[in-house]
Amino acid sequence: MIGSELDAAGLRDPSLRAAFRQCREINARDGKTFFVDSSSNIPPYMKDGKLAVRAQVFTCDDGKTKFVGYLEMYTPQEKAMLEQANKGPNKGAPVYAGFGGQAMVKRPGDPPTMWIPLAPQTTMAYQAVVQPKCPGGGSQENLSRVFPD
Repeated sequence: MIGSELDAAGLRDPSLRAAFRQCREINARDGKTFFVDSSSNIPPYMKDGKLAVRAQVFTCDDGKTKFVGYLEMYTPQEKAMLEQANKGPNKGAPVYAGFGGQAMVKRPGDPPTMWIPLAPQTTMAYQAVVQPKCPGGGSQENLSRVFPD
């Protein structure tokens, strides 16, 4: 989104505008490549001078081929809360009562405006994203998540 589109959408908060700019940058690469990194990194984060998000990788053929099923990242506010929670004597403690720390998700290739937060009004769309389909119409019974070695 460009500035005028953000203005038209009523998005004035600087951190939210920055998050949408980051989404546009992420979308340029958007699941075409992926790498193994520490699970303690809270996406989006910088990796080798580039913005990175978490990719959930799957296979439909027992690991012969792998694909990115969906991408995850947090809003700037949630990312800041999670990073703060991972510091100091209360490391790993809940950020605040009721905060689930659920990342926004989107399918690779979807526009940067398609990040979906988990909320009552987006539950069905969120669920559709986190249940990827095998590419090329492969059998869903063989779909499994790929974890780093």
